Amino acid sequence: MSGDSRTVLIEAGVACGKSTALEGIGEYAAARGALILHAAGSLSGSSTPLGVVRQLIDCRSFPERAREGILATLGQGNYGQFGAIVRNLAVRIPVVVSVDDLHHVDVESLHCLLHLVGHTRKSRILTLFTQSLSRVPQDPTFDTELLRQPNFRRVRLSPLSLVGVAGMLSAHPDVEADAELTSDLHAASGGNPLLLRALVEDHLAARWFPGTSGERAEPGVSFSRAVLTCLHRGGTRMRDAAAALAVLGESEYRELLGPLAGLSANDLVQAQHALDGAGITENRRFRHCLARAAVLNSLTHADRRALHLRAAALLHRQGASVGEVAAHLLAGGDTVDTWGVTALKGAAEEALAADRAREAIACLELAHAGCTDARTRAEITVRLACVAWRINPATAEDPYLSQSLSALWSGLLPAPFITPLANLLIANGRLDEARHALGRLQELAGPGRALPTDTEIMHPWEWDVHFPLHDVPQAQARDARLPSLHPGRPDPASPAVIERFLQVSPLTDTTLTAVITAIKSLIHHDRVDLAENWCDAFLVEARRRCAPGWEVLFASLRAEIALHQGRLTHAALFAGQALEAVPEHSGPFFIGGPISSLVLAHTAMGDYESAARRLNQSVPEALFKNVYGLRYLRARGRYYLASNRAHAALGDFLDAGRLAVRWGVDRPALLPWRTDAAEAWLDLGEPEQAERLINDQLQMRDAVNSRVRGVALRLRAMTVDAKLRPRLLTKAVEAIQASGDRLEMARVLDALGDAQQALGDATRAAAAKRRARHMARECGATAWAGARYGVPAQAGPAQQRWPAERPAAPSAAGKLSESERRVAALAACGYTNRDISTKLYITVSTVEQHLTRVYRKLEITRREQLPPDLQFSLHENDCQSIAT
Repeated sequence: MSGDSRTVLIEAGVACGKSTALEGIGEYAAARGALILHAAGSLSGSSTPLGVVRQLIDCRSFPERAREGILATLGQGNYGQFGAIVRNLAVRIPVVVSVDDLHHVDVESLHCLLHLVGHTRKSRILTLFTQSLSRVPQDPTFDTELLRQPNFRRVRLSPLSLVGVAGMLSAHPDVEADAELTSDLHAASGGNPLLLRALVEDHLAARWFPGTSGERAEPGVSFSRAVLTCLHRGGTRMRDAAAALAVLGESEYRELLGPLAGLSANDLVQAQHALDGAGITENRRFRHCLARAAVLNSLTHADRRALHLRAAALLHRQGASVGEVAAHLLAGGDTVDTWGVTALKGAAEEALAADRAREAIACLELAHAGCTDARTRAEITVRLACVAWRINPATAEDPYLSQSLSALWSGLLPAPFITPLANLLIANGRLDEARHALGRLQELAGPGRALPTDTEIMHPWEWDVHFPLHDVPQAQARDARLPSLHPGRPDPASPAVIERFLQVSPLTDTTLTAVITAIKSLIHHDRVDLAENWCDAFLVEARRRCAPGWEVLFASLRAEIALHQGRLTHAALFAGQALEAVPEHSGPFFIGGPISSLVLAHTAMGDYESAARRLNQSVPEALFKNVYGLRYLRARGRYYLASNRAHAALGDFLDAGRLAVRWGVDRPALLPWRTDAAEAWLDLGEPEQAERLINDQLQMRDAVNSRVRGVALRLRAMTVDAKLRPRLLTKAVEAIQASGDRLEMARVLDALGDAQQALGDATRAAAAKRRARHMARECGATAWAGARYGVPAQAGPAQQRWPAERPAAPSAAGKLSESERRVAALAACGYTNRDISTKLYITVSTVEQHLTRVYRKLEITRREQLPPDLQFSLHENDCQSIAT
């Protein structure tokens, strides 16, 4: 060491090696014979006068005799004696005075050290200071005075480079660092040794998994603590800037950092340099998402809320998007101003457009809680009820609908929101309240004035208003129907019109009811195939758009379509999917929707235990004041009828009918309670009562629906003389064939077989019943599909199954040629040899030869033993051929 003194200030980011460097220099100098006087500032000792100088004096290297009385002298502001002692020491040996964390040094010690530096220029004294980039000494003039010293030098330590990180990792015995890991660790730590060591510790403990995105499932404990340690040591400004940056997130409005943190422009610049120097941030962005998470988690709940609310206000004034403003309002708590309500409403609509329904609900709920205007609160309530259907229909009813109705009756609900409310009421089965709501809308429109053109009330119970089956004059309507909500509106819709409507209608909260109605209308137009295709398409869309409530609706409707098709296993599958889509499935919609579909499907399958389990669930009394209760009554009645409780079944069917008439929704296409009750009367041996109900249904305008007409004709045949039954049942076959209901077709064919058997036509009877059995099995019905009317009831569920036949072994059936299978399949359906020859364009002799070979291969002796499940598909028209 030369004869001139040196003063060095070492600066670096927090935890970036300042103290390590200071220790290293001290060890190096001590090894070469220098005397070391070391002290360190601390937050706790920063207010103790001469606390750091006392540490220097207390060093073992400081002369024992010189300590006596020096503190008293220094306390009087006489700093020369301390400098003189150090100069005397430097005469015989080089002296290193090192002070760590200059920013925590008390003012008196700063003055003493400054005096030492200024009066020992020609002595062998090296004075070393360290200081964090984020901090300044308690005496702001200290830095300036150092700059005046001719032998002063400032040294700034840089973070570890990629090579430095690799070297540090290579020295760790437990780390096998490849290039990718090294790069990830360097990027996450910014070269900060403390952060790097913490990341290595987390990596070894399997708490951190490197990747290009920097994302991981759970924060690394050591890394998070290291980040907070850096911020704590960095001071208030650094912490405030980090908190503001964490709350502001990825916002492009970086100019709001200062106002949000409460820092001046100069203080913010220093804090940002400190954060960058500590490897926590880079270009006003956190280097790693876990660093941001650590900062946010370190804030108290109150501080975090306050920052988010301040950020929301600043962003709103800056003209930021409503979505960004709303995100901070949601994080800020349960109070918002008027501008906040507006922003939240706008953000909700943006979220819905992006299919983020839960976010939209959160925005609307906060807007509702903070809104002080009663009319605006009413609007928000209706919107909440609409959006809630996307998540779960069960949660959309209360409390939103109740609050909306209160606002309506008190006159607070604006007219444009009455129509959506009415649609919601109808969707929830509350028709009387829907009518009252529309009455209120008519009052607002004024007497004699038409309702607004956007007043679209459409629901499955009212599908004929917009999509009527046929243009039937009102005078011919014999049934009690729901009064048209739009009298004078013409345009009866055909399936083609309905399809065009579905093609151009996007699936939204406002079009949902109309879409459901249109699909149901296709069913009632006997276009179940189109209804199935459209329902499948919307079900896929509901799942893609993460709308479980919509998924429930379309899966439930898909189950109803499957029931119309007689596809029982599909009905149970889709009804189950509807229940699985949401965790909670209580309320009228679920009971009258997918649960009732399951009861109907299981009953038709013969799985009475599963049906009974569903029916044993408690139902609210309010269900029977709701139109969804009608379908539940029908499902329960069908179960009672199948389990030989005809009286109980009749009670449910008649109750459903009385309610349907009272509510103005008596539509056989929707609720065929008359034919259900007629079937119960037939089981009870009362054909006259059954005939009356059947004739009533055949006179109703819904009798144009093929399924309604076909079921009525089948049951009507049971009330007439045996000779007349085949003719009625043949008409029933024609009607049911148009409806696409294969299970009902099986019932009609079974009844036709009974009628033909009673008339002595055993061949055609066997063919019809064999085909009925085959179709019922295809539908999933294991119980006897054909009704046995007038037979005394048995105890317990009816367990009559298809009579066992001698089936052909699969290996034997596989031996049949294609020609043999075709002939055998037609013979199994009751065709004569001549009929088969005509149909297949072969001679009668050839038919006989084929059958001879078939009998031999299948080891049977007559055609009645031919299996119904031969690998050959008969066209549906063959069923009509059998009937005729």
